[in-house]
Amino acid sequence: MISSELETRLQAYGFISPGYHGHSLGSVLPAAAAALGQPEVLDKVAATTGGSDRARSAAAAFGLGEVDRVCVVLIDGLGLHNLRDNAASAPFLSSLVGDNTSGRTGFPSTTATAMGLFGTGSSPGQTAMVGYSAQDPVSGVVGNFVSWKDLGQPTAIQRHPVIFELLANAGVQVTSVGLERFADSGMTQAALRGATYLRASTLGEHVNAAAAALNTPGLVHLYWGEVDKIGHHHGPTSSQWRRALAHTDYEISRLYQALPPKTALIVTADHGMITTDPKSLIDISSNYALSKGVRSVAGEPRASHIYLNSPGSAIATAKRWNEVLGDRALVLAKEEAIGQGLFGTATKYAKSWIGDLVVAMTGTGTIADTTTAPPASLKLLGVHGSLTPAEVEIPILVVRT
Repeated sequence: MISSELETRLQAYGFISPGYHGHSLGSVLPAAAAALGQPEVLDKVAATTGGSDRARSAAAAFGLGEVDRVCVVLIDGLGLHNLRDNAASAPFLSSLVGDNTSGRTGFPSTTATAMGLFGTGSSPGQTAMVGYSAQDPVSGVVGNFVSWKDLGQPTAIQRHPVIFELLANAGVQVTSVGLERFADSGMTQAALRGATYLRASTLGEHVNAAAAALNTPGLVHLYWGEVDKIGHHHGPTSSQWRRALAHTDYEISRLYQALPPKTALIVTADHGMITTDPKSLIDISSNYALSKGVRSVAGEPRASHIYLNSPGSAIATAKRWNEVLGDRALVLAKEEAIGQGLFGTATKYAKSWIGDLVVAMTGTGTIADTTTAPPASLKLLGVHGSLTPAEVEIPILVVRT
């Protein structure tokens, strides 16, 4: 739980708290399990997910009722603010937006962390998927949780049960539809294992595969990443992005029309996105007050993990960073971030992945070490990861047949 002290600080920076309970991304699959009559599978992981009580509560809050089939569509990068600001490009999805459709993702508001939260129902303080990238506590190398480059075995890092697997073991038919390259990816193995994986290319093919899978009772998951990809390169207010949204809206509408009776369709996202000016990026390497004592930088330009040569200096270094950055960023020492609940309740193992400093950028600002950051990441127009409402608030849209 986020401490009241941190809540106050977040508000002062124009932030909102991440969501690990209630209307959060982590409640979507527990709610689906309850709607399918299997809330008890969550009791095996009750300590970190809230068990069957949370599952039933979430299903009621989302208005799922009892159904034979649940289809969960996760649209990467389609935050609630992005959808509301572009309602004309998404008439079907916008028609589902109401007073009870706002959810929250975790921190950082990024795909790797969000998929851990989505797939397990547990916070990043449990899954150890604490950002876009992080420094491996054993090797000391910065590994990437999206590509799983320079990381160990997925199940050795993300050690919590996966809801797809729990449902499949209980006899529920669980199907996941996605691109070929995600079928056996590290992220899939870490957070989404246990489903029968159907490979598709275009969104139309994804929809057709999902519709066919729904001929059998059970759970179907469809992931689509093109909206996020185009948003990164062109910005989430661009004409290219609006066209991608319009196409996505059309295909999801087509999926809805193909649903059999007693089916619930849930449309959600992993995070939102804002537009930045790459020219305004703060370069850690060119500012000695920031670079002093830094061993490595991980995460992404909106939400960074800073690892120090002397971890014991974290509090003093965080103070110096806050003085340098002022209202451009919230900088927390590791123990402060963990103790005040930014990553949810954290295990000793997950703590070892978190930076000695945790940096959340305000407004539309970004920060990076330009000598080590992937060059492409420094040129992105659409970004996410921090705690502004536009990045944290996601749609949780529900419609039943």
